[in-house]
Amino acid sequence: MISYRTLVAGLAALIVAGLNLSASAVKTETQIKEQTVTSQESPGFTAIGHLPINTEQLVILAESAKVKVVRSATAHDITVSTNCPRNWNVLGGVIRQAGFAKVKQGVSMVADGLGSRAIVNGKIYVLPSGAMKGISMGKDGVTIGGQKVEPLAGVDMPGTCDGPDALEISVPTAYAGDLILGAANDSDVNVDSWQSGKVVATMMGKSTLSMGKLKSLAKAVLDVRGEGKAEIGDLSTKVLVANIAGSGIVTIKGGSAEISNATVAGDGKIFLKGSYKGLKKVVEGQGSIQLLD
Repeated sequence: MISYRTLVAGLAALIVAGLNLSASAVKTETQIKEQTVTSQESPGFTAIGHLPINTEQLVILAESAKVKVVRSATAHDITVSTNCPRNWNVLGGVIRQAGFAKVKQGVSMVADGLGSRAIVNGKIYVLPSGAMKGISMGKDGVTIGGQKVEPLAGVDMPGTCDGPDALEISVPTAYAGDLILGAANDSDVNVDSWQSGKVVATMMGKSTLSMGKLKSLAKAVLDVRGEGKAEIGDLSTKVLVANIAGSGIVTIKGGSAEISNATVAGDGKIFLKGSYKGLKKVVEGQGSIQLLD
């Protein structure tokens, strides 16, 4: 039977190759529950997990949600809060949407930047990468080769679950790990700032990403697939990669990079203001890549 940990690790690998979750950072669901307290940041939100500051990377995967990441000078660990705990799964450095405040009826199978998964009556089943034999989906769930696959489990804590699914993450300013974002459908992601490490964002559908100041990054990757938008206020990075497949928009209002690559396939547009050494541009379709004064 496919293990739950194997499924989550495979999903994270699809988001960014070569970045591995630290085994020492993995916490059991029981340990997470023991450390939870009511969030003081937003009314109606509950803290569902606390990750240590030495977590190598923070991976956030949203199916359809509002996500807010805030750097805090007073935070001692990475605190994960939400209005609907049952719809979020926390395993090590991976925070993954596991359900929906508005239950989606029916059966579907999806393979995109968030990995391969089945959605059956509002429950999300992470599927292994590669060929699958004998997969079936229905009211009894999902089976692969006669083996039943369990859906992603949410956190067993009370929450209001009012309005859209929302997630808030408070990160200490001293944290220097990577930030990996994956957002689908109409998700809305806001990151006030980030420093050091890598920032990799994959935005699909009509998802939007807004980021403030990104400072001293080793690498910044903005991958927009569909009609989504990604905007950065201020960026300094050694390597910049900006890709659009579709009609999306990527905007960097000011920044610099030592190595830069930008590609557009479709009608999308990339706007870059600042200094981007050796910028390599590739456009396929009616889109454009523009350097602004």
